[in-house]
Amino acid sequence: MLDGGAAVTVGQAMTALAGAFAVGIGIWLLRRNTEPVADKPSEARMPLVSFSGPPGLLLALVGLFLIVFPFTPWWPTGSASEEPPSAGTSHDTIRREAEEGAIASPMEVRRDDSASGGAYVATLIREEGAVTLEFEAAGGRYFAWGRVAAPEGAANANSVHVSVDGEESDIWDFFQEETDSLPSDWQWERLSLRCGGDFDKHNCDPWSRPLSEGRHTLVLHGREADSRVDVLVITNDPEYTP
Repeated sequence: MLDGGAAVTVGQAMTALAGAFAVGIGIWLLRRNTEPVADKPSEARMPLVSFSGPPGLLLALVGLFLIVFPFTPWWPTGSASEEPPSAGTSHDTIRREAEEGAIASPMEVRRDDSASGGAYVATLIREEGAVTLEFEAAGGRYFAWGRVAAPEGAANANSVHVSVDGEESDIWDFFQEETDSLPSDWQWERLSLRCGGDFDKHNCDPWSRPLSEGRHTLVLHGREADSRVDVLVITNDPEYTP
């Protein structure tokens, strides 16, 4: 029997209809095989119960099973495609404007119409200043991206120190290229850190780490003067691209 208020699925209805049809055919065969033949009153009738016959009885029993089975606890309740997504499949992507963080001088906010929100941050003095960004994580392994740029014509304004949750900071080199003129237009760079390597070899490329659910901090410490950061994106989606 169905629970009160439960709807009959298409599969249940089709199986039950097939069962009713089988019962009908089975009864018709039973009646046909057990009715006496007018011209041959002494003809032996087929037995009602036999594994080799009559087929009408077996067909009727199968039909009864098909009618009852869809409304039993053994009937499958759904398919894999109907299952809700498992926990942990949703992605958490957090976007922070660098200028919205807590600024420690000589790190400063500068105006630029081409920057997201019309502003970015950069330090005035080498190895000084910082900006602290707070964010709420849903939990999981996180990656990060930055929208960054260098001053026009600069060759060595493309790095900052990065620290997460108070851990020891490490160096993030933007672009990782030896050139007399670094990109001065805003570009997205995936966060990678030296992790004991050097400018040419980032051992943490890309940077990633597990973060528990809750509040976290990411700090950009000044390294090379005028290295520009516009936006930070922190995400637990390894396939995410800004």
